[in-house]
Amino acid sequence: MKDKNEFKEIKLSDIQTKNYEKERERNGEIGNECIICGKPTKEEYWVHMTTDLTLVPNDVNEDDCDSQGCFPIGSSCKNKLPKNYITHEA
Repeated sequence: MKDKNEFKEIKLSDIQTKNYEKERERNGEIGNECIICGKPTKEEYWVHMTTDLTLVPNDVNEDDCDSQGCFPIGSSCKNKLPKNYITHEA
């Protein structure tokens, strides 16, 4: 039986696009850029990230990981992740 505190982490480096930095430079660091592609977002979707740059499901207790908080993700990039990683709240 799986421990309820176990969860699958997704490394940001495994899903971040190769154009991420280029997009951030082109648009400037505006604070609402998608952490996967670097393009501006409407800040509608968010993902929970740890201090070692991994994404965790949104129901993971912050005490069970070294949380950095939530970061915006674009509407097309959200489709790259399981639904339980996406939240509508920051």
